Amino acid sequence: DYYNKGQPLCMLIPTKPIKGLAGDFIFRKKNIVHKLSRAQKSDIYCTGIQILNPKKTEFFENTNETEYFPLPKQLRSDISSLSNFLLKIFPENTVEPIKSVNKDKNWTATEALSSL
Repeated sequence: DYYNKGQPLCMLIPTKPIKGLAGDFIFRKKNIVHKLSRAQKSDIYCTGIQILNPKKTEFFENTNETEYFPLPKQLRSDISSLSNFLLKIFPENTVEPIKSVNKDKNWTATEALSSL
């Protein structure tokens, strides 16, 4: 099937949705993925990705993101703690941060990850 599909660069590893476990729902036609979504539901979602042909992969960045990917609670807590620590060290800094964890609901997934 790998050769019949044109030797794809990667494959997604699907599973049935499990209540309470976040994932990207997979939309496919004839076992070829055409969309991933956290908001729109399907019968399977992605649990991982397997790179099959790394020599042919290219860097790609989706700049047209429409879904909110919340930061994990521990990461939000760590970022808040670090921000508070820095404010104690530099109390004279009154500049409002452009990217604040308190505003992460307006971030795309790319922006959330790049803030780290």
